[in-house]
Amino acid sequence: MMNDVREVAEDLARANNERASSQALFGETLWDRTNAKSSIRFNSRLRLYEQISRHVCVVYGV
Repeated sequence: MMNDVREVAEDLARANNERASSQALFGETLWDRTNAKSSIRFNSRLRLYEQISRHVCVVYGV
């Protein structure tokens, strides 16, 4: 039973190391992904504000 747990832990560690090395190879880090998500959120919010302002301009004739 302990050997099974140890093997699973080693497999997980190996997979994490492989993922980290592939991310390093392509220059992707957690920081990059966080920045990408926040910039996507910012851009979609900006688009929403632009749509609202256009609608307000049309409705109120500003």
